Amino acid sequence: MRQKNLIILLTALLVFSVVAISTAEASQFHFQPTSTFQKHFPRPSPPKEPDPPPPSPGLSHEEQQMANLLNNERTSRGLRPLQVDADVSRVARLKSQDMVRNNYFSHYSPTYGYFSTMLRNAGISFRYAGENIAGASSVERAHNALMASSGHRANILRAGYTHVGVGIASGGPHGKIFTQLFIAR
Repeated sequence: MRQKNLIILLTALLVFSVVAISTAEASQFHFQPTSTFQKHFPRPSPPKEPDPPPPSPGLSHEEQQMANLLNNERTSRGLRPLQVDADVSRVARLKSQDMVRNNYFSHYSPTYGYFSTMLRNAGISFRYAGENIAGASSVERAHNALMASSGHRANILRAGYTHVGVGIASGGPHGKIFTQLFIAR
């Protein structure tokens, strides 16, 4: 007899629980907030897009875009971002302009010599340095071409570099010349 009463009690509890859960679930689907409810409990606004990084001093929009792409590549692989250096960027821009003006494409400038000489002549000290150059019609195309080349990609992802300069000049057979100068201090 006790077992029968216990079974009846458990069955009643189970039925009550199912009804309570069904009622709670149904109320979720039929709830319409009133204007008073919305006034006291406003709906959350959608998340705000993060602000773009502040522009580095002295960089054009495209140069900043290239610096951002470089640092995105680095940080996505757990590397520290490079600090954009305005003086190094001026040298990089000078190199790109020289290539356009004198119609060449090389790490050696007939005007200034190698990039390391250009950096030293500009009074920039460094432990070691590297250079990437590219000719392309857009920042994205130049960046993708550099990342597709093992030597250029190695410069972009070299953990020891601390600073970068980016210089872009319009002209040349591809539309624009890009120079990236990497240094370690």
